[in-house]
Amino acid sequence: MSGSKNGISKRNANNIVIIMSRIFLSTCFIVITGYSGFAQSLINWELIDMPLKELVNIKVEAASNESSNLKTSPAILTVLTEEEIKHSGASSLMELLKLIPGFDFSAEWDNIIGLGIRGNNATEGKYLILLDGMQLNETNFGTFSFQNHFLTDNIKKIEVIRGPGSVIYGGMAELSVINIITKNGADLNGNVESSVSSDIENMSYLKSNIQVAYGNSLKKDFNYKIAASYNTGNNSNQMVTTLDTNEINYHDSSHFYNGNFNFQVNYKKLVFIFLYDNYSTENTEAIGFVSFDGVYSGLSYSYNLSEKLELKPYIKYSYQKPWFFVNYPEKEFYNTINQQLNSGLSAHYALNKKVTFIIGGSYNNDASEKQIDTVVFNLNNQKNISFARSSLFSEAIVNTKFGYLNLGIRYDYHSHYKGNFVPRIAYTKSIKNIHLKLLYSNAYKAPTISNIDYNPEILPELTRVYEMETGILLKNKLNFTLNLFDILIKHPIIYIPDPTTGADSYINSETTGSKGFEFTGKYLQAKGYISLSYAYYKKNNNTVDEYNIESNDKAYGAFPQHCATLVVNYALSPKFTLGSTSKFMSKRYTYIHSNKNWSELSEIYYRPSSVINVFTEYKVKNNWKLAGGVKNITQSKAHYLNPYQGGQNPIPHNGRVFYAKITWLIQSNKSVG
Repeated sequence: MSGSKNGISKRNANNIVIIMSRIFLSTCFIVITGYSGFAQSLINWELIDMPLKELVNIKVEAASNESSNLKTSPAILTVLTEEEIKHSGASSLMELLKLIPGFDFSAEWDNIIGLGIRGNNATEGKYLILLDGMQLNETNFGTFSFQNHFLTDNIKKIEVIRGPGSVIYGGMAELSVINIITKNGADLNGNVESSVSSDIENMSYLKSNIQVAYGNSLKKDFNYKIAASYNTGNNSNQMVTTLDTNEINYHDSSHFYNGNFNFQVNYKKLVFIFLYDNYSTENTEAIGFVSFDGVYSGLSYSYNLSEKLELKPYIKYSYQKPWFFVNYPEKEFYNTINQQLNSGLSAHYALNKKVTFIIGGSYNNDASEKQIDTVVFNLNNQKNISFARSSLFSEAIVNTKFGYLNLGIRYDYHSHYKGNFVPRIAYTKSIKNIHLKLLYSNAYKAPTISNIDYNPEILPELTRVYEMETGILLKNKLNFTLNLFDILIKHPIIYIPDPTTGADSYINSETTGSKGFEFTGKYLQAKGYISLSYAYYKKNNNTVDEYNIESNDKAYGAFPQHCATLVVNYALSPKFTLGSTSKFMSKRYTYIHSNKNWSELSEIYYRPSSVINVFTEYKVKNNWKLAGGVKNITQSKAHYLNPYQGGQNPIPHNGRVFYAKITWLIQSNKSVG
């Protein structure tokens, strides 16, 4: 429920108490009703296919040029395993990412959902999203459209760095890295995995999904996979009020479709990937579609020159049509075709068992071409534009009796805005079941093609981050982690639409940032698990007026200061499982215009909300499963809000949604035998 500006003049000091009380009561109910089953642990239910001790030591790839585990990796990490994804009840990537501490979503133009990280608006190029190593951020603005984009069945693992990654990945990894790893041919093992599902909201059809994947290993060192998915429907069936105060049914103005094709070949240490992704959605006024099409391909190889020295060359190519407007003449001037070529080489040298050095370089070329004959780029008054970037990076990993020390540096030189230098220092220590991380990182957000075109004087924003994490594992069943963070962003790149015309513009402001903490706890038994997380942030050195909330000098727009999630899974029998996810958000704020003529902005707020989902799965046979559930049982108005003073209407969250899903597996003779 929303309220007026006057309604938020008094601070709600009890928000955190209310949120934690709800979590406590929900947890008590589930533990009490299921205690006898947890105590017995007689059924070998493979909800998680490894003990918790092995789970916290799982190998991760995202945080460093060398693989490490969760406890010793030089980053604050969340890993969602295949089994956790299967039993989450989530049908899309965005639903999974809502479970990540510090991650929230916001409203952008043209029905697009953006991302917030630890309170900071990260939508435009301040995070990096990878699928099997392919960058999915579009290269005009650096965005990715999250809502109903990418289904979950073919995902093997998601690694999320909840902090900077520029030393490893460059200028789109300022605040986070989302690394999605899909199943390969060896994982599929000659089987065909497929599923269909359908959702209903407000007693009307909402959306449908279909997924299929096949893969096999022809020889010991050769495997391949083919996977495809398609989903279509409406983003929501809720009623919304537009800027001109007209009420419309979102059912009639939020149609979307998303098709995805993934082909992968692995031969020894040679990997080839081809990915096609097409996503389109209607804008709020239902005038045409905005689409994000992309073709991505990559070839990488690892070659051992000796026992100590390994070379890793790669080349990647992408072809994108980002923010491409169809049947919407007023915005077709945005339409471009973008191409990116990225190549690199790194050398990994193991001096001994305790010291490893990595050094490498890369070259990147971004090119864009306007698709309307009368439209040219502001920078050069031509239809084509391109920028080049060269990078050098180095990393040293030292394992001493006092702990792991990771030292990294990166230098980028861009053809337009020149050079950037960022270091990273990480110390990690693990003593039996306790671990400690102390991290200092510099990162940056590189200006994208459109940032530079709208403002040739734009500079990269520079980020300094302090992080500390500690965790403990108790009796291989209960794991707790707590991390603190302090983020300072200098010269932030701010999007400010012209107050009269709405035309795009970008400027560098002075400083912004956030500080806070994140807590996670997980209890795992043979028949299920309970996972609880809580995240808190407040403003840190913010001088950006467009980010200020008049009634709360500690909060940013759109994102709750207090946010908690509760995930529960329980096996009632070997065939029947029950689960629930809940997300609790404190009061949130935004600014909107009262009419479509861009009148003066007014602050509004949304009261604390709780989105509670329940789901169940029944194994009919070994190769057939039925699943279903209810999302947002209480019909909470957890709408997506604009994080800056852009004046956009909130994008409605789904109301109560009923869904059903059928999953089946066609097993090969190899896997059966």
